[in-house]
Amino acid sequence: MKKLSSTTKKAAMLVLFFLAFQFDLAAQYCDSITPSFNVDLTAAPYMTWLSPDTDRDGFCCGASSPDKCLEFIITLHPNSAAVVFNIASGAVPPGALFYQVDCGPLTPVGSPICLLGTGPFHLTFCKPGNNTNTFSIETIPNPIFGPNLLLGDGCSGELAVQFYDETTVTWNSINPGAVGDFNGLLSCSIGCDTATVINNASLPAQVDYLVCGMGQNGCTTDPICDTMIVQFTPPLQVSIAAPDTVLCPNETSVAASVIISGGTPPYAISWSNGATTSSTTLAVGLNTVTVTDAANCIVVSDQVTILQLLPITVDAGPPADACANYIGAITLNGSSINAEGVIWSGGLGTFVPNNMAAIVDYIPDSTELSPGSLTLTISSTNSLGCPNASDAVDITFNPVAQTVDLQLTNVSCFGAADGTVAIMVTGPQAPFTYSFDGGAYTSVSSYAGLTPGTHTVAVLSSLGCDSLITFLITEPEQLLADIIAITNVSCFGGTNGMAEIQANGGTVPYTYLWNTTPVQTSTLANNLPAGPYTVQVTDANNCLFALNVSITEPQELVVLFNTVPPSCYGLANGAISGIVSGGTVPYSYNWSTGSTATSIYSVGAGFYSLTITDANGCIQNADELVAEPPLLEISMNPDTIVCPGTSQLLTALVQGGTGTYTYNWSPDPGVAASISVSPVINTTYTCVVQDNNGCTVSASSTISVFNLNQSDLTAGISQDSICLHDSAMVSAAYLGIDPTVVLVWDFCPGCSANTVVFPTTNSSYTVTATNQCGQQISETLSIVVVPPPAVELLPTLASVCPGEYFSVTNQAANNPNWSYSWDFGDGETSTDMAGIHSYDSPGVYNISLTVVNSFGCQSDSAATTTITVNPSAVAFFTPSSYVETTLDPDFTFLNQSENANTYTWNFGDGETSNAISPNHLYEGYGVFTVTLNANNEFNCPGQYQVDIEIKPSFNVYIPNAFTPDGDTHNQVFYVQGYGIKEDGFELSIFDRWGEIIFHTNDLAQGWDGTYKGDTDQVQDGVYTWVIQFKDLTDMKHQMNGHVSLLR
Repeated sequence: MKKLSSTTKKAAMLVLFFLAFQFDLAAQYCDSITPSFNVDLTAAPYMTWLSPDTDRDGFCCGASSPDKCLEFIITLHPNSAAVVFNIASGAVPPGALFYQVDCGPLTPVGSPICLLGTGPFHLTFCKPGNNTNTFSIETIPNPIFGPNLLLGDGCSGELAVQFYDETTVTWNSINPGAVGDFNGLLSCSIGCDTATVINNASLPAQVDYLVCGMGQNGCTTDPICDTMIVQFTPPLQVSIAAPDTVLCPNETSVAASVIISGGTPPYAISWSNGATTSSTTLAVGLNTVTVTDAANCIVVSDQVTILQLLPITVDAGPPADACANYIGAITLNGSSINAEGVIWSGGLGTFVPNNMAAIVDYIPDSTELSPGSLTLTISSTNSLGCPNASDAVDITFNPVAQTVDLQLTNVSCFGAADGTVAIMVTGPQAPFTYSFDGGAYTSVSSYAGLTPGTHTVAVLSSLGCDSLITFLITEPEQLLADIIAITNVSCFGGTNGMAEIQANGGTVPYTYLWNTTPVQTSTLANNLPAGPYTVQVTDANNCLFALNVSITEPQELVVLFNTVPPSCYGLANGAISGIVSGGTVPYSYNWSTGSTATSIYSVGAGFYSLTITDANGCIQNADELVAEPPLLEISMNPDTIVCPGTSQLLTALVQGGTGTYTYNWSPDPGVAASISVSPVINTTYTCVVQDNNGCTVSASSTISVFNLNQSDLTAGISQDSICLHDSAMVSAAYLGIDPTVVLVWDFCPGCSANTVVFPTTNSSYTVTATNQCGQQISETLSIVVVPPPAVELLPTLASVCPGEYFSVTNQAANNPNWSYSWDFGDGETSTDMAGIHSYDSPGVYNISLTVVNSFGCQSDSAATTTITVNPSAVAFFTPSSYVETTLDPDFTFLNQSENANTYTWNFGDGETSNAISPNHLYEGYGVFTVTLNANNEFNCPGQYQVDIEIKPSFNVYIPNAFTPDGDTHNQVFYVQGYGIKEDGFELSIFDRWGEIIFHTNDLAQGWDGTYKGDTDQVQDGVYTWVIQFKDLTDMKHQMNGHVSLLR
């Protein structure tokens, strides 16, 4: 993409401004008689137009006689940047030749004029004379980029730009990674408009290169840059996908396909069997596939080997015979050929040692004997997915008998011995003999008189196969019966008794017989009164068992009361307890109060009832009456007020209650109904009366005495201390009950209790309270009057420089607990005890101080003083240059300081000067800080610093040809120069195919024309050199060019 530099944009704006300014002047560029040509240059950005022979006439752009003019109306291609006007043929007019575009500045013929846009533009040419000429107009294009590259695996291509000044072109990778990370992929990165790129392995999918340089058109002063993209196809990768590379004996081939990734489709495929498709059939042996992509820069292949297994056979061995009742080891003789392993299967028995050997022992399961035979199979294992081979063997079990029938008779009753057995056997191995319970073998097949338990009979066939039969003779359990439920008579005299039994053992069914009236014959006997009973149980074999049962009843239920009446009238502190006997515990209580406890409390006068229910639900009801005494009442003298020393008779009147009364007076003691009292203070007298039951009643009477208490008088002042000329509030109040009290202040008898005072010295104030009995109490208040603090400053302070700190203090008394307020006259203030300050500007400033002491009293007025701030020297200078090289390190420093008369220079390299505007010659390179210290008659100095830089210069000298022909001249291609570090130097020589044929890191080593340092000489021709080096500041540089090798 084409980009305009900032300089180009600014130039374009100036052109537009100039054209707008000239619009009125050149709205019509030329006279109507002036020859005019339409020049269409839109076909390409770089074209030349040639006019026919023509002569000039008329005026353009303000020209006058003797000039004659021509006009060309030009339309440009969007990528054209400038035009050049020339005289193509004919006699050239004498003198200087100029042409204009849109009546703009005069430009020499043959020099370009930069234009912005496609036009149309009006080119005019004016000159005296009347000669005929042909004229040419040539366009100069903007730089052209591209195209971008798409490189296949192993391929190379070229990045190219046009219409650049080739010596200024640079190429740098900018993405991915840091700038320049992938410059090594380019055959050239400096001074070339074409760079070759090679797609090697392990590259990113895309690399962006920034190409910059100066355009050939000369219309810009800044480099023109654009980004060009190189896309690398992924590496071509090939692999063969075959589902199975090992074939079974019955298989001859396997299907396979090639998996391809990367590269540039489409792909060309070639199999070793001649196939050219992605899928094919592979035979036993080595198979190869070769792939090339559309770029055809690289060939990739893969191989696979197909194997085939040998045939497998197995043999299970001969069949085997055994007795049907024999459970022992049977040997199996199996074998195999070309099998990695074998395994036996079938049957429910056990293989010993296991089922994975060809020759094993087999122990049958007991369930396998009755069918008469079984089949076992041996199979090959681990055949790599191929079908396994197998073979089977039969095992036959010979039975003792075909059928066995036992007829048993069990023992009839528990503990008897009348069991019998009879056995009947049929089968091909008759006749049979029998042995009962381990006895001798006989032909008798029955046995009697057996006791309960396990017995055996052994049967032996004529072929010698024996069989042991076990049978069980049982007896019934002992006939027993248990009481499983019994219900006694619930209430005294009832008939709801019940008993239930359960029989077990013996032989069912059972029958029952109770000795009740009437007789009952089931397991449950009910409606029984209290008494003893017997039940007899008989089973199906007439076995007998008798069981005794007893039914009981509770005693009769009886309720009595224990009552305590309330002690006083209206109280509910009585109690009633229910006393219960008989029935069946526990009892439940239900009082008419709702209580369910055995006793009720907090009982008042009245009737109460109680219902008792025992555990069996038997109920008994009872009632009780509770009485109370009459109400106890008292009355007494009303409250009154007396003077000190006066006596008073108090009497208590009582009625009601129980029995006689006792009296108890307080605080004065007394036990009679009346007492005489003479209180000296306010006193409340109480009489408590108690009757015989402890019931009490009380009454009180208060006698108040006119008596003043100091604690009832309060006085206060709003402030304990005040500043001079301030006021305070004094207040007093009587808090007692005497309504005759009057308050009076000593300083003002007619003032109210709360009043304002204005003391000028420390003062005291007393208030007095007096009642109608002549009693008095008083309270005194004190207040301190504080004078204001004194402030004093020196009338004038010593002068200072701007930025110089000074200190000023109160010349009178000071206290760190006081508050200070400084005003320095420049808008700045301070609250420190000592005023410390500096001024930014010269002048005379007024300073004031106000002080507030710890009582909050402020000084009567502020103290003031003055200070003079002298002007500072203002140091300033301008160096002749800020950056030079070691070729010309001479600087002049122009002193532009103000308010200064003495100067001291420090040039940053250890040298100094006292000149006003000195010259200085530096040795070495680097950044130097130049410091100017200026001062004046007030000794108020100033300083100014500037950094200047001296860069080390360098240059490189590289020949463009050398002749390694064996003589003594120009045998080696060397790089020489100055300002170059040996560390980091690299020289590489490339042939026309981009191969490095020489490389060194030694600045002193040159190329002698050999191939990679051996004795072989390269051919005559032009070779590309690339050097990288660092200057003395460690800045990296890269250069490239061409050298001709001639012999």
